[in-house]
Amino acid sequence: MLLLRFRSARATSAPGAWENSSQTPATKSRGDTINFTRAGAISETAGLALFSTIVTLAWLVGVASNTPSYLSPVLSRAATSMFQIISGMGSTRALFQSASGYTAPLWERLAGLGSIILMLLALPFGLPKIWQNFRRNPIAILLAGAWLAYFAMLGLRLSPDAWETGNRASEFLYIGLAFVMAIAVQQLWDRKPWPWLGRAVVLGSLAIILMGGVISGWAPKLRLSEPLQVNVGNVVIQPQGFAAANWMRTALGPGNLVATDESNARLLLAYGGQLTLAGKYPDVKDLLGTVDFPNWEVELLREWGIQYVAVDRRLISSDNMAGYYFDRTSTGLLPSSDLLAPEVYGKFDKPQTISRLFDSGNIVIYDVGAISNAKTVR
Repeated sequence: MLLLRFRSARATSAPGAWENSSQTPATKSRGDTINFTRAGAISETAGLALFSTIVTLAWLVGVASNTPSYLSPVLSRAATSMFQIISGMGSTRALFQSASGYTAPLWERLAGLGSIILMLLALPFGLPKIWQNFRRNPIAILLAGAWLAYFAMLGLRLSPDAWETGNRASEFLYIGLAFVMAIAVQQLWDRKPWPWLGRAVVLGSLAIILMGGVISGWAPKLRLSEPLQVNVGNVVIQPQGFAAANWMRTALGPGNLVATDESNARLLLAYGGQLTLAGKYPDVKDLLGTVDFPNWEVELLREWGIQYVAVDRRLISSDNMAGYYFDRTSTGLLPSSDLLAPEVYGKFDKPQTISRLFDSGNIVIYDVGAISNAKTVR
C-alpha cells in the first residue's frame, strides 16, 4: 500500500506545496482534509502499537514466562563480546568460515560482500523519497529504521558470541530493508534517459544480492538437502543423534538435564524431551573438549545439577546447522581429522563413578549423577 501511494505521489507536488500565498479556499480545504487524514492514520497506528505491546507483554508474563531467562544470557553474552572487541580485549570472528572449518573461496566472499554494498547503495535512492512522501507515516519510518538497524546488526557477525544473534535478527529487519530497496528499484527502473540501463542494473544487483544472501547464510553442503533418513525396505534408518534422543526418552524418560554439543542438544530437546545445556555458558564446550577432568568441571556438574552427559566424537556435531545429518564418506568411516581425539572422546570412561548407558558408535551417553549429586536412574 505504501508503494502504491508512492507511485501516485510521484505525479503530484511535494507535501506542503499548497501552503502558499496564492492558495484558494478549495485548496486550503483540501489541505485541512489531508492533515486530518494523516492525524487519524497516526492515531490508528499508535493505537495498534499500544495494543500489540500490551498483548506481547501479557503473553510473556502469562504464557512464555521463561522467555526472558532464555534470551537474557544470549543477549548479555553478545553485548559483553562486542564490548570486549571494541575495547581491544576480545578477538573477532573469521568471516566466511563455518564452525566445521570450511572457508569460502574468494568469489563467494566477493559476492557476499558485494551484496551488502549493493543493499547499502539503496540509501541515496530510497531514504530521500521516504522522507519526501512518507515522513508522516509511522509505519514507513519504522521500516526505514529497520533498514538502518539491519546494517548495524551486521557488526555482530564479527563476534564469536554474537554472530548468531545478528544472523537471526537480520531475518526480521530484512522487511525494512526490502521496503527501502523497493522504493530504490522504482527510482531506477524508469530512470531517464536510458531506462533499459537502470533495469539492467536493478536485475543484476538483485541477482548478486540473492547469491550473497545464500552464500553468507549457508555452507555449500547445506545449500541443498542433506540425507536425514534412509529407507531400506520397510525400515527407516535415521542418524545416530535421533536414535540417541529416542532411546533417552524411552529408557530414561523426559525432563532430564543433559550436557552435550550444539546439534545433539537440539535433538535431545525436540525429540527426546530432555533439558539440555550446550555452548559456552555454562562452559559445556570445554567440558566436552578437554582431556583432563579439573575441579572446575566437577563444580560445574554440581552447580547445574547435570544428570547426564552426551558425547559425540564427530567435530561437526558442534555445528548447529550441519551436525544432524548422515556423514557422507567414500569408505563409510570418518577420517581422524573429523573426529575428537581419543583421549578427549574417552575422557568420561576414566572415572569409576561415571557409567556408560548408551553407545551408538559416535554418540555415548554417560550417567554423571554420582559426581554432580543429581538424581539419575541409578
